Amino acid sequence: MAKRINYRPPESYRSKDPEARARQLANLKPGSRKATVKPLSSSTIDAVRCPWKYKRDVIGHIEDHFYIPETKKPIVLLDWQRKVLQDIFEVKQRPSLVVVGSTKKSGKSALVAAVLQWFLTNVDFCEGYILAPDLDAGADVIFSSLKKSIRMNPQLRKSCMITKSPPQASFRDGVIKVLPNDLSISGLRPTVTAIDEPWQFRTENDSRVLDEMTTNPVGKHLTLAVSYAGFVEDQSDDLHLWRWYQRGRAIQEGKEDADPSFYFFWKEDYSGVPWVEGTNYLKNQRKLLRPASYERFHENKWVSAFSSFVNADILDACFHIDYKRGTPPEGAIAVGVDCGPKWDATALVAVSANGTGGLKVVDHGIFEGRGETLDLQKCIEDLLLLWHKQYQIQSVFYDPYQMIRSAQELKKKGLPMREYPQTVPNMVRATQTLSELISSGNLMFYPDSIFRQHILAASVKEHTQGLRLVKTKQSLKIDLCIAAAMAVQSASENFLLKPPAGLEIISFDDDIKGDPDGMFELVSECGWEL
Repeated sequence: MAKRINYRPPESYRSKDPEARARQLANLKPGSRKATVKPLSSSTIDAVRCPWKYKRDVIGHIEDHFYIPETKKPIVLLDWQRKVLQDIFEVKQRPSLVVVGSTKKSGKSALVAAVLQWFLTNVDFCEGYILAPDLDAGADVIFSSLKKSIRMNPQLRKSCMITKSPPQASFRDGVIKVLPNDLSISGLRPTVTAIDEPWQFRTENDSRVLDEMTTNPVGKHLTLAVSYAGFVEDQSDDLHLWRWYQRGRAIQEGKEDADPSFYFFWKEDYSGVPWVEGTNYLKNQRKLLRPASYERFHENKWVSAFSSFVNADILDACFHIDYKRGTPPEGAIAVGVDCGPKWDATALVAVSANGTGGLKVVDHGIFEGRGETLDLQKCIEDLLLLWHKQYQIQSVFYDPYQMIRSAQELKKKGLPMREYPQTVPNMVRATQTLSELISSGNLMFYPDSIFRQHILAASVKEHTQGLRLVKTKQSLKIDLCIAAAMAVQSASENFLLKPPAGLEIISFDDDIKGDPDGMFELVSECGWEL
């Protein structure tokens, strides 16, 4: 006898909770039997408004539908974020240019991403762009927040299309794209443009792009720039952020008449930011950062891009009276060569591992140009060949700009020459390595007054990638410091088991899992040691 199955009406499967029922409807697959589902009542629609039904309620959309990964729930706006949104969208004439300056980690990127989500879902034929110094920077911050919010939103994740290459989010007839500043932008008619950290837009091409993206005369377009302060060396009318900052301050101080098309907000503290207030975050940051960096990041103040490289007391602690120059190292050495023109000096520095996880300077050479072109064979080549006989040289870092012929000759004689162009990314990496070793006391020097003078004369300039060694006056000598930075970078990649520039360590969990011979072969090719 067949088992009797009790009939269950379709209505019994539907949740009585309005939000849960809305989620059920959102999960319906195309082509399913929609006729069996009753349409939502007007009261239910009001309780779970769709993300695209907030055309006149920006704050409502953000508070209901912009999700943040920390809580996986809609954002709770901070007081300053709510004020900015009210000043922009709850006025008779919406401004076309909005400049928001705030400290790091205060929620400004999330605010911009939330505004972009509202534009994407509630403005017909939205054409939005995120401008950043490069494509990766644009995709990593603002667009990443937008993408995460859409994917966590149960009503948007199936309605929006997100692509990685190129980074863009689409909804019906609207789109938000990440736009690198080196791309041609002629013909674009943006509805909204988000400019991320405009203090980094410092070249002529950057200025051209910003000029074109902020001069759309058609429709109610919005340009929203968010940043923290830049550098005093950039205080010229050629830098857009500085010009906007000066104009905003003048309006606030009553020196210029208010302009409804321009909105300026500049915040210099963390008041009302709960994840910073009442914590040790700023105290720890003050210990870790240089004073100028702390003021710019956490007080939103314009500072000089130049600062001293190292404190004299910290450097002096690395000089050891009982350590002698030329002491034979236990292992191999790494060499850095800074080859200068005829009005500059040429320096060579050799370092080796000190046996305790740090490095020590083994020897150095310095040759003054004095207005005459140096004979590279008599200075650089002869000294390197001498070191080649005395020590085991693991690698020689050099800039090929001045040393092509010498490097070719030295390679023929068995020296491991490796090109290390003094580009900004390379020198930022080398500067950081040298700074960390000196600050931690893991770099040992023998007493030498000239070496000490070169290091103390060095300054660092902040670039978008980080800090780079520079000299603030042409008369200053920092060549030994540059050569030392290249030497310790070479050593760190060979002795301290850090991956070479542009490479990353591959774990056994990757494709070579179960193939230890492949790992040892990879390590051998890279010049590392296990």
